[in-house]
Amino acid sequence: MALVAAPFAALGAAPAFAAPAPACSTPELTLAQQTALNFVFTGEVTDVALSSKDGARTKVYSVAVESWWSGNVPASVKVASPARVVDCGLSGIREGERYLFFADTERAGRIQALSYEGTAPARPSLRRDVTALLGQPTPAAEPAPEPVELNPTSTVLEHGDAPKLADAVTPAAIGVLLGALLLGVGTVLGRRER
Repeated sequence: MALVAAPFAALGAAPAFAAPAPACSTPELTLAQQTALNFVFTGEVTDVALSSKDGARTKVYSVAVESWWSGNVPASVKVASPARVVDCGLSGIREGERYLFFADTERAGRIQALSYEGTAPARPSLRRDVTALLGQPTPAAEPAPEPVELNPTSTVLEHGDAPKLADAVTPAAIGVLLGALLLGVGTVLGRRER
């Protein structure tokens, strides 16, 4: 084949009979093995992006999760997979399509999916088979809001004495005390005149 392809390479063209791209060398898992993975869920791919970090190219799929059988997957998740099929990356995953994802690991907040784990279009027959093994799926829920952390502030005094009582009393407190005093005096004097 190399002798036949050499003239085409010299011309900068590829022969029409080029060998197919090598596939992942790991055999695909059985359905029983797939359903034993840590993450089993369905969702629609809303975005496909290519990421390069440390020389490794990765496809990152944004997925609107519909339901999950394993993994307690939130309503929105990122699924990462090697960009190359030879590295066991997912292939044929398209934006706007629904898939049943099978994956075993999570790293840096992304579920890591490999082709041999069995991610496939979410056909009703596949959903039925998974449901027969794992039971009814759980609908994905929006993540609970993060609890608000209150940071009470405290007053730090400079070196020296504590503040004097007169400095700590505000004019409003003085007004309340005077009003109560006047009300009391008025009540006492009002009873005498009757």
